[in-house]
Amino acid sequence: MSRAFRNGALHGAVIWGAYAAAEIADTTLRPLLMNYRELTPPVVWKFTFLLLAIYPLAGALLGGLASLVFAAGRAGARPPYPQIAVLTLVLAYLANLLSASDPSNPDHLAALSAGLGLLAAVGLNLLRGDRWPVLGPLSAPWVSVAVMLGIPLLVRDVRPRNFAAIAVLLAALWLASAKWLSAAGPKAQWRQAISVALAIPAVLVATLAAGKPAPSLDRVPVREAPRAGPNVLLIVLDTVRADHLSVYGYERRTTPWLETFAREATVYERATATSNFTLPTHASIFTGKYPRNHGAIPFPPGKSGGLPLPPRRRTMAEILAERGYLTLAVAANGAYVTRQVGLAQGFHLFDHRLPVACLPERGDHYLRRGIRRLLTPLVWTGRLDRRTRTADQITTEAIELIGQAHRRRQPFLLFLNYMDAHTPYAPPPPYDALFPGRTRQLTRDRYFEILARVFGQGRPLAPEEREHMISQYDGALAYLDAQLGRLLGHLEKLGIYDNTLVVITADHGEAFGEHSFLGHLQSLRQHQIWIPLLVRYPGQRAGRRVERRVSQVDLLPTVLEALDIDAPADLDGQSLLRSESSGRLIFAESYVDAKNKQLRPDYPDRELAVLSGDLKLLTRSNGEIHFYDLAADPAESYNRYDPADARAAELLAELDRWLERNPLRVELQASPDPNTLDRLRALGYVR
Repeated sequence: MSRAFRNGALHGAVIWGAYAAAEIADTTLRPLLMNYRELTPPVVWKFTFLLLAIYPLAGALLGGLASLVFAAGRAGARPPYPQIAVLTLVLAYLANLLSASDPSNPDHLAALSAGLGLLAAVGLNLLRGDRWPVLGPLSAPWVSVAVMLGIPLLVRDVRPRNFAAIAVLLAALWLASAKWLSAAGPKAQWRQAISVALAIPAVLVATLAAGKPAPSLDRVPVREAPRAGPNVLLIVLDTVRADHLSVYGYERRTTPWLETFAREATVYERATATSNFTLPTHASIFTGKYPRNHGAIPFPPGKSGGLPLPPRRRTMAEILAERGYLTLAVAANGAYVTRQVGLAQGFHLFDHRLPVACLPERGDHYLRRGIRRLLTPLVWTGRLDRRTRTADQITTEAIELIGQAHRRRQPFLLFLNYMDAHTPYAPPPPYDALFPGRTRQLTRDRYFEILARVFGQGRPLAPEEREHMISQYDGALAYLDAQLGRLLGHLEKLGIYDNTLVVITADHGEAFGEHSFLGHLQSLRQHQIWIPLLVRYPGQRAGRRVERRVSQVDLLPTVLEALDIDAPADLDGQSLLRSESSGRLIFAESYVDAKNKQLRPDYPDRELAVLSGDLKLLTRSNGEIHFYDLAADPAESYNRYDPADARAAELLAELDRWLERNPLRVELQASPDPNTLDRLRALGYVR
């Protein structure tokens, strides 16, 4: 019996080890080689090494126990160890699939078919191997693993090169297994073990080599600036709503450093995003134009991704680069703050590297998802859901670039995009436990189930779900706040803080169940378009709070005036350095994306909003009109629209006049390529 357990354990460890190497190659190495991921973060390495311990141990235990059961049931018969080991893996694979969250997706069905087919083939080989010798290679580690992981990959990404590569791989593995690896006996057993022992370090070394290093200024030519202008530090906190920052009066102390910063900066109390989506709002910040004028929007409505910013639109980076500025960008949002969408125009260096994820967006068949489900009730596993670089990583690179620029004695524009407040709301310790409400059960997969229920079906967000999301969101804000303090402290250390124009803002907000909205990209309610805006002008010492309503389109003219550069005449925005009357009109626009259109096919394709002081009018493409007094009703809970109300009628007329002056200007492009779609899936924009 002990011999049966020992041999079964060895075969089990080998085949599960082969699966470990293949899964790592598929989930981590392949995305790096296909260039839709660029680096492997520390959390992925830690999880990888955890799996390299778990898989062989699980295989050894299951293989040994299964061999014991076989030996006990058939006294005197030598257990068929290779087939038993494969069966333990296939059964675990199928059990993982049956417990998955989305059994309707094509990946799942393909994996289920592959698993059931492999189970039947190995079962036949186990029972009647003498009559079906051609099935022998299926009991070899690499062939069975290639079937389990290769078939779902083909269904997920049907491309000729993928089909050819997997067909050649399977044929080679089949031939090698038929001759060297699938036979019974010590020689085949040791060949299998050696192949796995060589494959695992090979995959790890290849993964390490495939990651792209941080870009350097070494290849950027030094240009002598015509004058020593102030530096510009433009920071966009992705998905941050103003009313969750303590510097804006939030009851939780989420932003203690920003409160200190505000003592010598200008806080704009009523800054408004031009849209509820990363691409159009960043394009508005860079161009000083509303989305319908710069054209970087989801169009036609319901389209996956979005139209890129046309090259003919002049950006902040282009204008400053022409005047001798070193223009640098580090972005965590590797889907919509990228070269592919046109936002890198004018930047000498634009780093939007996207890290490999511990848990790929698609692939319920991976056993690592089952292991995550087993771990979730025991430990907090939220960090496994991260798909972007952390604030610490962004800040570290920013500090390095600032140092390089400072040594070159060249004024710089440094744009930073932080993504930590975005789903999956996974701040690092201790920020994940800073505020009460966290629950281990609410993973990223659960979040998308809740999104379908809340937005898709109009059902309320459960109190414990809301408390968890807000606790992690607020923790992420506190984490971001600490990193901002670290970054600005470095400017002070270098002695360039006073000569730097610092702009801290957000691209859009986030909903937590209000009005049956969850996340963003859904509406122009205040929780999605009221954003923070704090500006410290060069040499500013006294803090100010500005009550008038301002827009993201005001940032480009403000930066240019602060640098004494003439602004283009066709901008939609106005410099914040000039006092304006409180009656100025601010506009916002929203276009539904593919994900939300799938959840609610009847949802309006477009929303438009106009704000004047405390008054807000919102129209939808289905004919709905909403009118709110934000001073009396900040939550927008009561629609006051009445055609007889002169205030609403005037705002509606102003919106019509604005639309007439600003017809929608878009330049249709081809659909996103497969790699771009994979980047969009990484952040949940495409399902």
